[in-house]
This record gives sequence, structure tokens and C-alpha cells, in this order.
Amino acid sequence: MDRAEARAVEAAPTATTKRRTRRGRAAALGVAALIAGAASVPVGMVEIGTRRAAACLASYEGPREPVRPVCGPLMDWLVLPSRVPLLPAARYRAEELGARIPMAEYRDAAVGKPDREGLALGAEGMLAGERLLATGSQRPVLWDLGRAVGAPDLGRDAAELGDHRTLASRGEAWLAWPVRLAALHAALDEGDVPRTVELAKRYAGWDPRDEDLRAAVAAALCLGDEPSHGMRLLETLQDDRAKRKYAGMSRNFGDVRELLVACAARAHVPPPPKPSDGEAGRGDLVEARTVLRLRISAQGGDTAGSIPETIDAATQLLEAAPRSARSRLHLLAGLVELAAAAKRELPSTTLVRLATVRAEVGDEPLVPSPVVTTLDLLDEAPGLVAVLPAPTLAAAADRLEASSKGEGLAETGAAQLRTAAGATFLEAARAFAQTGDARGAARAIDRAGALVLPSAAARSLAHASALRSGGEDAEALDELDRARTAADAAPADDVAAHAVRAAIHLEAAEVLASLGRPADAAGRAAIAVAEAGKVAEVALGARARYTLLAIGRGASGAPTEVAAGREAWPWVGFADRASTWKRPDPARLATLDAALAGWQHALAAPAARRLALRYEAILHRGDAPRWLVAHLALGAGLLAGAPGDAEVWLDAFAALDARRFTHRTYAWSRAEAARWRGDRAAAELWASRLRSLRSIAADPTRTEIARFLGI
Repeated sequence: MDRAEARAVEAAPTATTKRRTRRGRAAALGVAALIAGAASVPVGMVEIGTRRAAACLASYEGPREPVRPVCGPLMDWLVLPSRVPLLPAARYRAEELGARIPMAEYRDAAVGKPDREGLALGAEGMLAGERLLATGSQRPVLWDLGRAVGAPDLGRDAAELGDHRTLASRGEAWLAWPVRLAALHAALDEGDVPRTVELAKRYAGWDPRDEDLRAAVAAALCLGDEPSHGMRLLETLQDDRAKRKYAGMSRNFGDVRELLVACAARAHVPPPPKPSDGEAGRGDLVEARTVLRLRISAQGGDTAGSIPETIDAATQLLEAAPRSARSRLHLLAGLVELAAAAKRELPSTTLVRLATVRAEVGDEPLVPSPVVTTLDLLDEAPGLVAVLPAPTLAAAADRLEASSKGEGLAETGAAQLRTAAGATFLEAARAFAQTGDARGAARAIDRAGALVLPSAAARSLAHASALRSGGEDAEALDELDRARTAADAAPADDVAAHAVRAAIHLEAAEVLASLGRPADAAGRAAIAVAEAGKVAEVALGARARYTLLAIGRGASGAPTEVAAGREAWPWVGFADRASTWKRPDPARLATLDAALAGWQHALAAPAARRLALRYEAILHRGDAPRWLVAHLALGAGLLAGAPGDAEVWLDAFAALDARRFTHRTYAWSRAEAARWRGDRAAAELWASRLRSLRSIAADPTRTEIARFLGI
């Protein structure tokens, strides 16, 4: 073999090897590609499942028909990848989808297609979602499939959605103190005072440490049959506030002290001593506590030796300034009644001095407005204030009027006492109205009318409002017709007459709506808007415009003429009760216009769009105006013509605003709103709850306790 042949032989195996190597590399690359492809499948499935699940969950709150989205099958995109090692995202997102679906179903049962039975089923689903997270990742927040939300929590969501039945019926199961507090208030909203007391007893057995819950539990015990137990809880809370600071902050104990004294009076035992001055909270609410002391002393619940001290304390407060009109009137009335009970004469000159309003130092006028509507009689913010029972106020007003006729009294002094007597009669009318005694309120109004209400139209308006506060709508409407006749006789340039006339037509519109006459109601509301526009009655004008929009749409089937505009509801500032709305403010009026335009747009939208707007409305709660009935009627309009229970939706719609009103105001407003839309069964349900709450508040031994609980 020559040299060339030898080299060829040597080269042949090398070429073969190279070919084999190339084939091996190709096979390896193929295997790698297969492995990579197999690995990318679950990753792709996770991404597809995530996008589709997020879109499905978001569709709950978008414009759609009332049929709920079906997101459960999308779990298939996440279950298989969750079994792949080193792919925890699939497992977490599958878990999140399993938790978010019952949350969306529960929310939709209150907002999308409101349904009482659906809420009950949704509550069970929420509990399943809680268990899913508890046995899984235990994440407190979910964020992969939409906006960040807390993990499923039935108590929290029930409170947010106003699910009173779930909160109250499952009250023993709640662990978080805000939910327990919400459960107590939910039972009150249901008009179930025995259930409130029952829950309070259960919570008291766990010795709650949170101040707000502890105080509410104690108040409920005092309201029921265990005032001594309530006093023990309150005494430790009072002392703790007086002596301790937390993170450099402290809370005053005046409210707890007043509740403690009222509870002790109910238990017929002396209250524990006030805490000595410490480095923390102070004993505020002096006016309210002094009025309570005056009442208890007048009823013989205090020792005779302390009566002079009580009289001196009230006198000093009245001589100090400034004072609100309510505080001055209740302090003066309590002082007059205590002096009469103790057979201590108060000279007319002393009464004149104590009743005199000093505007230069900030005193409020005793009668801020001659316009008295049902809203003025019934609406009141929750919280402890100076308060006396209606009969006590009426008796004190009688004594003040009699004192104005005393011999030797100057006319200016006599006029001041007559004003004080008339204003006290008005306070008595409010107290009678809030306990449901329409006749008592009307009698007090009639006594006040000749003293502080300057025109026959104003007196008839106030009398009609008193009748309406107790459900005497037909008789109230007759009285409003007489008021209208008197108001129409006033001169055209009488500015005060325009305000009274606007209030008369507005009150008539609300009564007509309650009586099922929306067309007539809309006409009267339109007149009220026009009359209020002639004077700078900003609050009255805003209330008339809300009422016209709420009633007018129901009457004509078309939205009332308001400037079109944005869909979202801006924050107008109704939540700030300290804002008087007495002076025109261009910026605020522009915001009010935008808010009404938002409602105009929402009420005119198609049903599918209104479903989405209901979800949007849930995000804009907390700024309901004082005229809550019109606000609730507008809210109900978002569900008009669509399937669902309006009462369930309004529970959710008003859940955040409800605590800004007393339970009685809220119940009365819900009953009226139901009448406006013709739901007599719902109206009677709320009326029965209102009667239950009023019976509690009418008991003088439980007045302050009821006020503490927001009743």
C-alpha cells in the first residue's frame, strides 16, 4: 500500500466520527428543544390563565347583563402548571382565583344583582375562601389577578356591604373588634335590641380591650338588664383614659363618664367617683354631663345636699360664653325644672340674664331659622349632646313663658324670656318628634309658633312637619295647603317668604312622593327649586334640587333637566356637618352641579351601564347629604328596571354613610325612600324597626345610653 492509500485509510474513520458527532449534536438539540417546549407549555398556560382570569374577574364590575360571569373553568389553565416543580406562580394564582371568585360572587349579590338568598350563599362561599387561604399560602393580600384586595374575610366584607343579617346572626363568630362593633350596630339597624344586648353579653365575657368596642358593649349592657356589669367595664375605661397615654396620645373620658352616670342611675346606685386629674385625658362634654346631672337631681336621684352645687354649676356654664343654642336651652330648661323640684325660686331677672344671647362673644341665636321642616325635627348626628326628655322641655318652656309675664320685668327682658320659651318649645317638639309622638310635637310647635315663628305660613309648615314626623301624611298635606295659601299672600318682595314658600313646596313634594303621587310631587319640587333660587338659601336649594332629580325621573321616565357632565360623583362635602351651607360659595356650587350632573347621567344610562355605575357608586360612598331620603331614592334609581332587591342594594349603597346618622334617622329615611318607590312592604319593615328604636329612646332612664349607641 503506498503512502497516499495509507493516508486515505487513516482519514476515513475521522469523517465517519464527524458525521456521527453531527448527528449526536442534532439529536441533543432536538431533545433540548423538546424539553424547552415542554417546560414552556405550563409557563404559557399560567400567563394565559392569568390574563383570562383577571379579565373575567374585572368583568363583574363592567357594563354587562345581570348574568354573572363564569370564571371557575379558567382554573384549568392553572391547575396543571401548579403541579410542575419550580413554578410556584401557578399554585399561588390558582389559589388566588379560588379565593377571588367567592369574594366577587358575594359582592355581586349585594351590588350587581342584589339578592338576599344570594348573599347567604355568598357568605358560605366567603367562608370557603377563608379556609382556602388559611390552609394555603396564608397571604393577607391578593394582587396577581386585579387590584390589590385583602384576603377573604366575611366579617369585614359584610360590614362594608351592609349585610346586617350576616353580621348580626353570626355575631359570636367574629374575632376582629371592628367587626364586632359593626355587628352590634347591624342588630340595631335591624331594630333587634334584644339581639344587640345578647351579643354585648357574649363580647363582655371576653373582656374586650379595644376602647370603642368596650364602651359600646358596656352601653348595650346598661341598655339591657345588666347595668352593673356595664358600669364595671366603663369604670376601668374611664380610669384608663384619665391616667394613660398610648404613643404620646390620650382620649378624653367625658363621654364615658356621662354614660357611667346614666348607667348608675339606671341601676339605682351612686356612680363611682370621677378620676383625679392625671396626665392623660380630661373630662370633656361638661355641658351634656351637667344637663344629665340636672335631670337626675330633679328626679330625686341625687342627694339633696348636692342640688345647690348642681344649680351653681349650671349657672356658671350659662354665664360663660360662647354657648350653642341647644346647650343653652337644655341647660336653662334643666335648671328651671331642678329649681322647681327643689322649691327654689329663680328670679325673672336671673332667668333673663341666663337666657340672653350675646352674639358679640359667639353665642348662637336661640332660633336660627323660622323654617322648620321634618328634616329639621328628625335629623341629628349620633353622639352625646345636652339632652332632656320632651316632657321636661315642654314643662320648662311653660315656666319660662310664665316668668316673662312677671311684674316689674322690662319689656326687653320679657321678650328675651318669650324667645327662650319659644325656642325651648321647639326643642320639645324635636324631642317629641324623634320619639314618634306626632301629636305632642304638634302641640309644642303650636305653643312655639306664637312666640318665635313670625308668620302664619311658617307656623303651618312647622305644624305639618310635626305631623309628618309621626306618619300623619294626609293630615300634614292638608296643613301644607293652608301654609301655601298663607305664604302666597305675602308680598312678592318679602325675602323671608320665599324661603318659607320653598320649604312648603319641598315638604309637600316629599309627602306627595310618600303617598304615591310622583307627578304631583315633581311639580311641587320644581316650584321649590325656583323659590329657593330667589334667596340665598343654599342648603334648601341643594335639597330641593336633589329631591327634584330623585322624584322627577320617577314621574316622567326621563331625567330632570340638569346640566350634563361627568359620570363620577365628586366629593361635595356633605359629610362635614359643621359646614353650614348658609352662604353661596361658587366653588362648592360648581361641585354640587357636577354631582347632580353625575346622577343625571347615571339615571339615564342603559341598564348594563347602570350595573357598572353601581359598582362605581360603592367607591364614592361617605358623602351623603343630610336629606338622606332623596339620596337613597337616587341610589335606588340605579337599580330601576333591573332584576334585584332594592333593599339589599341600598344596604350596601348606604353602609358607610349610615353611621353618620342616628339609627332612628336612618330607619325613618329608609322607610320614606321605600314609600317613594312604592315598596310598601319594605316601608312597613323599616317603620317597625323605627318604632322599636323610638321606644328605647323614649325611656328617660335610657336616653343618654341610647344616644351613646347612636340610636
